[in-house]
Order: sequence, then C-alpha cells, then structure tokens
Amino acid sequence: MLSLFTYKKNVFFIFFIVLIIDIVIKSIEETSLLRVFTKSVLILTLVFYCFANTKYQKKRHFIYVITALALFWIGDILMLFYKTPYLYDAAVICFIIAKIFYIFRLITNTDFKLSKVLPYLSVLFVYMVFVFSLMYNNFKDHWFYLALTYLFVGLNVFLFTLLRKNAVNKASYLWVLYGVIASIISDSIVSLMSFSTLNIPFGTLAMMFFYGVSQLFIVIGLVEEGKRKYSKTLFESKF
Repeated sequence: MLSLFTYKKNVFFIFFIVLIIDIVIKSIEETSLLRVFTKSVLILTLVFYCFANTKYQKKRHFIYVITALALFWIGDILMLFYKTPYLYDAAVICFIIAKIFYIFRLITNTDFKLSKVLPYLSVLFVYMVFVFSLMYNNFKDHWFYLALTYLFVGLNVFLFTLLRKNAVNKASYLWVLYGVIASIISDSIVSLMSFSTLNIPFGTLAMMFFYGVSQLFIVIGLVEEGKRKYSKTLFESKF
C-alpha cells in the first residue's frame, strides 16, 4: 500500500479529492466532526508520501518534516474548536512550532548574499506590516504577541526558502517557494477574517484551499530535493 504514495501524481489525486471533500463539509456545517477525519487523511497522505520516499531523505530532515506535519495535524484539530479561546491559542502555538521545524529543514550550509534576498524580504515585510495594521485595533491581550511571533516565524520561513535557491535543484526550490507563498496567502486571509472588519468573499474556502496547497507543495518540494540528489548520485556512480 505504501508504494501507492511513492509517486507525486497519486499523492496529488488523493490529496485534492480529500481537500475538496473537507471544503464541502466545512461549507455545509461549520463544526462537523467529520472534518477530524478529513484533516487527518490530508496529513496522513503527506506522511505516507514521506515514508514512501525515505531513502531519498536524510534522517534528520525526515524527522523535521514528520514532526512539523504532526504539529500541523494537532493544530488543525484544535482549530476546529476555535471558538474556545485556549484551544485557539494552543492551535496557533502548534502552527508556530511546526513552522520552526520547517525552518530547521530548510536551512542549508551554502553561502549567500543578503543583498539578493533583501528586496523580496522587504516587499513581504511591507505586505505583512500592512496586514498587521488592519488587525492591530482588534487584538486582545496576548493575541498581539501570538500574532507578532507568528509573523516573525513566517518571515523566517520565507527567508530560508529563498536561501535554498542555489543549494537545491530548481524543481525542489520552486515547489517549496510556491508552497510558502500559498501559506502566506492563507495566513493573511485567516488573520484578516479573525482580527479585522474586512469582508473577504469566500474567505474561509480560499483560506482552506491555499493552506492545503501550501502543505502539499512544501512537502513535495522537500522530498523532490532528496530524489534529485539521489538520482544524480546514482547516475554518477555508474560512470
């Protein structure tokens, strides 16, 4: 059965079918417990994909990704009960720690010039400040610090994604980059919906879609990094 998850096309098919089901359930019933099942299947699909391709990954890299996915799963389940304040807080903390583990996975040992990534970071920072300004007046107590921490960690995920450009193959770099951009879109939507007065049409559905896409693309990109390295090494060993 695990061999089914070796290939991207199978993972894509399973993941998007379940993601669509999850979105449909959400649109019908706000707090359906069926979403515990669909959320779990989404994460398990990515976990199985990682396990099916373990030979292409370093042990510590594998542990980082699996730990991040486990934390995202816990956060997803807790977020289903977001109307309970302490569960909402716990979910956000899980997401923050999960992204930190993604940062651990994204770190490379290659040299880089800050001047090359600074323009991208500047644009993202201005964007984040703008979003933050729309939410500021609606923060209560500790939520300000949670949001600030989440913002800081998100910027670092984007930074270390950019720094991978010359350290990994192009396919891996782009998969992860697109995944991180989708994550930023999802985070922006959920933040504005939670802490601002803006009315975002189909905001919840868009947030769920981009969040799912972000997880799928990031994991595929990280596995793709190992696959390309393995294939290249295998080719060189034959000659």
